[in-house]
Amino acid sequence: MKEQLHQLLELANVSSVYIVDDAIGDGSVTYEHFIGLIRKVEVTSGLEVLNSLDEGLDFEDNAPALDEYSAGLWEAAAPDKQLHYVRKLCELTPSGEDEDLATNLDIARVLQQLREDEHLKKPELVSLSPVEWDAQRDEIASKVPTGKRALVLFDQRLERSGERFAVTRGIDLVKEIVSSPHKLVFLTGILTYTVTEEGQELDERATLIADKDLDASNLFVLTKKRLEELPHFVDGIKKLLLNEPCEQIKVQAISLGESALQSTKAKLLSLDTYDFNRTVLQSSSTEGIWAPETLFRIIDIIYKDEIKELLLQRNLIPELNKLLVQATELSQIPVPVTAVEAYTKRYSLRRQEIYASANLVNGLFKPIENGDIFEVTDGTGKGLYVLLAQPCDLMIRSNGSRSAEVGHLLKIRTTSKQDLEALLTEQLQKASIKKLHDFNFWKTRGVIEYIADDPQTIGLVSLTKAHVTNLDVLDLAMFSSTGEVALDVSAALPAALHVGLAKRFDKLKGLHEKIHQHVGECQLALRAVPGTLPKELIQGLLPKLSLNDKLGKTMLTGSLFSFGLRRVKALREPYAKNLLDKYTRHLSRTGDLHDFAD
Repeated sequence: MKEQLHQLLELANVSSVYIVDDAIGDGSVTYEHFIGLIRKVEVTSGLEVLNSLDEGLDFEDNAPALDEYSAGLWEAAAPDKQLHYVRKLCELTPSGEDEDLATNLDIARVLQQLREDEHLKKPELVSLSPVEWDAQRDEIASKVPTGKRALVLFDQRLERSGERFAVTRGIDLVKEIVSSPHKLVFLTGILTYTVTEEGQELDERATLIADKDLDASNLFVLTKKRLEELPHFVDGIKKLLLNEPCEQIKVQAISLGESALQSTKAKLLSLDTYDFNRTVLQSSSTEGIWAPETLFRIIDIIYKDEIKELLLQRNLIPELNKLLVQATELSQIPVPVTAVEAYTKRYSLRRQEIYASANLVNGLFKPIENGDIFEVTDGTGKGLYVLLAQPCDLMIRSNGSRSAEVGHLLKIRTTSKQDLEALLTEQLQKASIKKLHDFNFWKTRGVIEYIADDPQTIGLVSLTKAHVTNLDVLDLAMFSSTGEVALDVSAALPAALHVGLAKRFDKLKGLHEKIHQHVGECQLALRAVPGTLPKELIQGLLPKLSLNDKLGKTMLTGSLFSFGLRRVKALREPYAKNLLDKYTRHLSRTGDLHDFAD
């Protein structure tokens, strides 16, 4: 950790670190702590348990001169041994009685470890009581070298120091710094046991800054639990140092976004009515596109260009690049933390980039598109499937028709990255591969990442077998707000459908009404026929999802046609197009002549 901590502080231009705590200001423990805890253990458990503090100790035989024996042990012990004694005694005392002391001993232990390992030497690492901080703050600020900064970590609860600290907390001291001329000299953080898990630090920071009207860049909150292991403490320092440039980048981005939104709004409002009619309404109607999709596309074009124009107008690129360089350099310092990862927001953001959710796809009654993902929930072939077809073939025109009648549904097999690595190793070992490019595993498979909430789960798409799918059936998903591939022939037209989809609905409803009528006539004609033949004949009248193999479950219950699957999400571009490209390359592949010379 020595090298990483030094690199982090150097990159952040930090020349000194101060820890302000009310219990153990100088990073040590006293004999009074030691003998006081011994007396507590003597009363609650007996002197015999004290022998567990270390080998060779005998408190029972030395009971008559307990104070002298204890004092001798204390004086002979090195600082790390003294800390060991007091921590063990805290464990032996009744639960909770000395929780504050035990917690603050973690600070003492880490400070001592840092100093002994020469991570930081005095005066680079200083521990102060809150009273000492009050007295020395201005002097400390004046001694920070030009171009450098001091990092200060405040305990949140400071009441042991008395005086104003009976009510003044660490966040109040941060507020004082932010409001002072020393704002740019100090980097501030809160180190507290009021937060018990690393994943709660951001929420606690949000509460504190809202209460004190501070900015997110003013501080970060670290749990004292990080003090249990040095790598976690250094990781916390890294996060605190990253916080300021990252939050400043966010503020710049939000400012640009808000201004660009206003400019986009003004340009959109100034669009002539006839321009709007031709650009949005007529073009969408001709192509069978929902008009708001065209409108959002235009807004996106204007908005992105406005942001870039503002970057140039405000001359922000040098400032942003400086922040980005600083943040990137800090982020690349490795700190080996092996615990369960607390920060997973990036995975959900990445998943959002790759997939449109079921709510966005089905709630807007979007037509089926290349990359739509379906789940077979009933019948044959349960699991996930991705629809692959040329986008122009799937497009529904303003008259409710499309050029294609079938698409391809390919099975998605979910697996973990670890299992995939094991499978690849096994395949390589089994295959008699003479040339590396002869390994066909990836030639016949596609990959869909972040297919599940667990970021280690991926989807493997086999390109060698596809279900040739009846689009007249699959289209039914776009008439359901839940994505169910089903149709009740007694249902009314969904009000949210645009003209092209409304006509498509009428066509499919008419088709299924005829089937429903034929089924009724068949049932009437065959009611006297015994055995399973009537059921088999009626089942043969129902439309099938897959034209080349069994998939899902086709049922007619009353007036409801159902097929045992639903649309659950959709691959966004370019991921859907990339998968389609790989599939079409697979279909158009040619076989090489065998190498008779090898």
